[in-house]
Amino acid sequence: MPELGRAVMGLLDPRPGERVLDLSCGDGTLAAHMAVSGCNVLGVDRDAGFVKVARQRGLSALQADARHLAGPDLPAGSFDAVFSNAALHWIPEAAAVVANVRSLLRDGGRFVGELGDAGNVATVRQALRQALHHHGINAVSRDPWFFPTADAYRHLLEDHGPQVTEIRLFPLPILVPGPLSW
Repeated sequence: MPELGRAVMGLLDPRPGERVLDLSCGDGTLAAHMAVSGCNVLGVDRDAGFVKVARQRGLSALQADARHLAGPDLPAGSFDAVFSNAALHWIPEAAAVVANVRSLLRDGGRFVGELGDAGNVATVRQALRQALHHHGINAVSRDPWFFPTADAYRHLLEDHGPQVTEIRLFPLPILVPGPLSW
């Protein structure tokens, strides 16, 4: 996913001297590329192992949950840009994430995020729902993903104040090698 994220990072256009938050930075691969451009990058990830690897790369990184960002290391209005790649679709509480992003951005700041679009991994999701249902488990309560349409995500962003200048769909078909069933 980091290789695919470079195209999205190009939309961010990180600039020397900017303070950038890499939200759900993973192992820091993309944060490291931003740092090379002269940004002051802070990576945050919920997973302690990823934070450790990012720090081993020489990056500033904190363990934090995108749904609950606050504190002395993440003061309101302190970032010129927030970037996230291939993570937001793993956080169904999208409104909390967007509110946190808005809070962390300075006036005029930028948010560039990449996440799966509606219909993403639909075959996998359907097979999981069927398998869970077969075992008497409520599939809706166990769905770990949030795949909105571009229009729905635009409305979510606008509800929290940022001006949306562009939403773009990058077709990236996920091919399943065969039938999935329970």
